Amino acid sequence: MKKLLPIILMFVLVSVVSYAQQEDNTSSEHSKETKENEYAETTDFGRNELKLNFSSIVLSTVDISYERIFEDNTAAGLALSYCFASKDYHADPSEFVWSVMPYYRFYFGKKQSAGLFIEAHAHAAQTRKIGDVYYSDPLNFWRNEGNYKDNFGYGFGFAVGTKLLTVKGLIGEVFFGAGRYLNKADGMPQIYPRVGITIGKRF
Repeated sequence: MKKLLPIILMFVLVSVVSYAQQEDNTSSEHSKETKENEYAETTDFGRNELKLNFSSIVLSTVDISYERIFEDNTAAGLALSYCFASKDYHADPSEFVWSVMPYYRFYFGKKQSAGLFIEAHAHAAQTRKIGDVYYSDPLNFWRNEGNYKDNFGYGFGFAVGTKLLTVKGLIGEVFFGAGRYLNKADGMPQIYPRVGITIGKRF
């Protein structure tokens, strides 16, 4: 019996190690399968997003953006803005006309391309400098000379924000940031804002 004891202990030890390895493999496969399922759930809607920035509407500006989702929890997009009041000569002396903004985002949430993100972007925009405004009696209207100058600017900037993704693929975003123009066009500010409250759909 004493001679068999080491053999029995060795058999028990091998059995325990083998069982532990099998459990570890099963747990790893389950964890991998869970992550794959979570990824599949968030990408069932597709990898494209179309969004509208509601914060720009108060400035008579339409701001829409398209975003493409990548597997490494990053995304690239393009935001287009146009101000319909840019030819209103009773507006401010310096006005925004249109802009094009390609961007790249890094997401840190558990869901695919959702949660907290940081953004780097390039920016190209046109502004319009209106002529001098004067007050005319007895009509009591604000008027200007009717002359204006269009300026073009380009630059780079950053933003941070968060994205919410519903089970139906609806999107809500809040972000803020700023950038700097690299050229010094007449009448254009050196710093521009990057602010948004957007709603959209993943498809």
